[in-house]
Parts: sequence; structure tokens; C-alpha cells
Amino acid sequence: SSPWTIGFSSNNFSSQIYGGVLASNSTSYTSLIPNTTYWFRAKVNSEENSSYLINTISSVTYAAIPQNLSIAYKNAYLSNDAELKIAFDFINPPYTLYQVEYSSDSFQNYIFVVGAPPISIPSLLSNTTYTIRLQAIDVLNRTLGYSSYITTSTLAMIPTSVNTSIFETSA
Repeated sequence: SSPWTIGFSSNNFSSQIYGGVLASNSTSYTSLIPNTTYWFRAKVNSEENSSYLINTISSVTYAAIPQNLSIAYKNAYLSNDAELKIAFDFINPPYTLYQVEYSSDSFQNYIFVVGAPPISIPSLLSNTTYTIRLQAIDVLNRTLGYSSYITTSTLAMIPTSVNTSIFETSA
């Protein structure tokens, strides 16, 4: 039998995902939640449970790269009032930070947004083509990279003073 008792948790051992005897000197865990802290502890079977205190480590999984980007549009009433909303697969926890890069030339503009999709990019120029990409940033400020690019155009500005006149003529 193995001399090691282990525990694995995502909430600092308020509860355990796994606890038991380790079959070898190594183990792995799959299907972990992105951007989440996990704790692992081990002790020799014959030691007291207090020995866990000096044999506990934690690690954070990376935030997942946003996938399947799509765009929704908002009407523009001023030349700089256009807005795009980016939707994507909701994989990361809601406290994940996203860096959204957008540009009509080269990537010079970016915003940071915390939360779940959709993410809004406000105050864009109307009737302008933008290229957008984003990355998720985990709680340790690490990233795995950018999403694929998506290129789209904002809606044209809605005219504010359009008048209609009807004239009747006779022949």
C-alpha cells in the first residue's frame, strides 16, 4: 500500500474534490475550471493530520482563451456613438478579466473588462471597420494568448434631421 494520503480542493479544503491514498509518486487531475485556485496536500499515512499544514501547495489554472466570437450592433446617433457587443463561449468564471483590443488600423486601442460576455466596446466611430481580438487574464495576470481576429463594421449614423415633403404636380 502507498505511504501517502492526499487531498485536492478548490476552496482551501472547506471541502475536497478528492481525498485518499496516492497510488504512485505522481498524480494528475483533468477537467479543471479555468482561472481557479486549487490546493493539493500530502502527508505520510503515519503522520498526524497537522502535518498537512507544511505539505500544502496551491496553483492557479490559466484562464481559457475566448472562442466563437460574435458581434451585436447598437445604432449610432452621433459620429462617435457606435457600440459593438462581443459575445463568446462562457468558459471562465465571472471574475475573469478580459483585455479587448480593437482598431481600425493597427492595435492601438484597448479596454479592460471584468465579467461575463457579452462585452461592450462603446464610443466607436460610426460606419467604420474594426478588427477585434481579446484575451482572458487570470487572477495572476497571466494569459495563454489572443482569440482569433474578428473584423466588422459599426453601423452608419442615423440621420437626425430628415424631412419628408410631398408635392403634387399636374400635367
